[in-house]
Amino acid sequence: MTHSLASPEPVQRTTPVNQGRVHGSVRVVAMVDPQGRVEFVRPVMGPENLVPAAVESVRQWTFRPMLRNGKPEHGTAVIDVPFAM
Repeated sequence: MTHSLASPEPVQRTTPVNQGRVHGSVRVVAMVDPQGRVEFVRPVMGPENLVPAAVESVRQWTFRPMLRNGKPEHGTAVIDVPFAM
């Protein structure tokens, strides 16, 4: 018996608002529900002053949900949110 697992993939992204002149990236972990909506976002690493914008941006994203044997389930996605000057 073969088991397949597909991680959540973003299908609609919102660009974060960079209020200052800081650049870099923020890594976050997002919990995605079976409908592809973000349930929560937790920052992992990145410049402190960019974390709020990264978290708020990813909260608005839409994902293809995690699929286990072809069925949508809760899943987590690790995302690097880039900020350029």
